[in-house]
Amino acid sequence: MVAQNVKNRNDVSQVEYWQPKHLAAIERSRAELDEFTYLLAMSRYHRVGGFLPQMHRDKENVVREMDLAEEFARALPRKDEVEATAADEMLYPVLESRTKEALWLGDLDLALERARQTAALSPYDARAWLHLGQILLERGEFEEARGVYAKSARLSPPGREVALFMAGQCAEELGDLEAACDAYLGSLQSDPLGISSAERLLEVATTLGATPIVQWTRGRLEELVELQKRVKVAPPAAYKDLPPPLSPEQHAAH
Repeated sequence: MVAQNVKNRNDVSQVEYWQPKHLAAIERSRAELDEFTYLLAMSRYHRVGGFLPQMHRDKENVVREMDLAEEFARALPRKDEVEATAADEMLYPVLESRTKEALWLGDLDLALERARQTAALSPYDARAWLHLGQILLERGEFEEARGVYAKSARLSPPGREVALFMAGQCAEELGDLEAACDAYLGSLQSDPLGISSAERLLEVATTLGATPIVQWTRGRLEELVELQKRVKVAPPAAYKDLPPPLSPEQHAAH
């Protein structure tokens, strides 16, 4: 309920209502929970709980909640292979959330460190490499980002079309228009409705003088534009639009 009220409604009052009930439910069940299940539940409680101070733009308490989420996840016992796998599966979303937390805080160095940890923890997960590529791109490290996006595309699904599109963006930044053209073609092949891929492909192919590709892409883009006019696009999830944390000056004003 906490996550749903953040992601779909951006309703602070409902988040404040449900989060204490979340903890109370864990505490009522404590005697029936083994150590692993209790630690897992507490890690999830604090990870979800990080949304509330984020909604209040409270940097310190976001960090506190996420520190606790990671602390509980890393404390999960690993007595055998089954427990170790389950512990990794719990730690992965914590590190993923901590990467987003670092981005929200504007700390690209910390975001990169955590994204690398996430990819190392689950090296065959396309999403982990996709997130790492995002951080590298924001840091302007286009060559490494291109390689990371290529790896994500090889490991996909999910996200092959996104990984190839972003690889194309990196190739453009590096002046490699042939590679960019190939990447956008691959992205459009994976997602025939990818209007952004079609737009970039048209521009790159035009620059390259690849007339057959230009002609085909122009026709495809016209179809996609018409289709877009008829389809209502859903708004982004509420939590993705949360403002950045308050600055010290803003805190003082409050």
